[in-house]
Amino acid sequence: MFSTVDQKYRAVAEKVKTLHKKGQPVIVGTASIIQSETVATYLDGAEIPYELLNAKSVENEVQLISLAGQKEQVTIATNMAGRGTDIMLGEGVAELGGLFILGTERHDSRRIDNQLKGRSGRQGDPGETQLYISLEDDMVQRFSREDIEDLYPSLEMDDDGVVKNKEAKIIIDKAQEMSEQGNFSIREYNLKLDNVIYDQRKVIYEWRDKVMASDDPLSLWIESLTSATDKLITEHTPEDDVPENWHLDQLKETLSVMVPVMSEYTFAGVEEAKDIHRTTHEALDRYLEILDPLKEKSGVQAQARKVLLSVIDAYWLKQLEDMAKLKEGINLRSYGQEDPLRTYNKEGFELFTRMYDQIERDASMYLARILRPLTSVTKGVKNHA
Repeated sequence: MFSTVDQKYRAVAEKVKTLHKKGQPVIVGTASIIQSETVATYLDGAEIPYELLNAKSVENEVQLISLAGQKEQVTIATNMAGRGTDIMLGEGVAELGGLFILGTERHDSRRIDNQLKGRSGRQGDPGETQLYISLEDDMVQRFSREDIEDLYPSLEMDDDGVVKNKEAKIIIDKAQEMSEQGNFSIREYNLKLDNVIYDQRKVIYEWRDKVMASDDPLSLWIESLTSATDKLITEHTPEDDVPENWHLDQLKETLSVMVPVMSEYTFAGVEEAKDIHRTTHEALDRYLEILDPLKEKSGVQAQARKVLLSVIDAYWLKQLEDMAKLKEGINLRSYGQEDPLRTYNKEGFELFTRMYDQIERDASMYLARILRPLTSVTKGVKNHA
């Protein structure tokens, strides 16, 4: 453990130089691409040849990491690079001590540190691991800056900058533990957000599977038609508004598309929403009687299935996009004293409800238009108010 990052990297370069001269292969593990390039700069200064393995050299990743066990080989790699690739020791390397893993910073998770260490000494091969860290490392500064500042007045170091205080290791262990807890909380939070999408997906997929498996998708469409008409009437006849302000002409126009026989009826003189429901259901019952013989026609059933599936799929894709946009900015709601998770649940449910209603309405209108030539409507207008 070193006091400064510069002292750490100088020591890393010196250690790699000693091992390289000896012929022992080395993997220098780093926590990021930037850090790997920093290490490369120090090795350049020490005139040590190396292979740099990071996201910029992903095409050669497997080849470079597989050669990392050869004599005199020096490889700089991010901790995540080349995972799952076996590193075979070259001839005579075992006698030199095997592959040497040199870590240059604690990762946010001890699990990743252990994975780096595990690249050496595999399958009974010899190997060594050593970790070089400093009090200026990013993770330490993020989580334990104040503790480090309090430690500096009593800091004990040798001429190379190696820290001797036992308290320093305790502080770094604490910083890594805090980082792990923070990452766990983030993963738990994201999982709760993902559960909202999971629940929505479950409803949509069950609906879709039901349409796919049904021998009578027209009846499933009729269920959506019935639901859509009721919701449409409720939307146009709000309880907190007087009947004079209801847009009944617009309501009838839309209902006439969904239920063609509705064109024979009128809402003139209607004063209560229940009368509109009664009139609409009378028209709907007549329309369903006309549709009943069509259930025997395979072409009509195929068309009903096609309409339902296409409308469900189109709106579900849009819902996923809308939920992604909502998720992107949800954390900003905390600045307005809102609970982001609760807000995401609430607004996500509102988006889903609107999508579900729109699927029922559009599917009802689309198929009704397609079936219009197959249905006969008696002329005349009826008032059932």
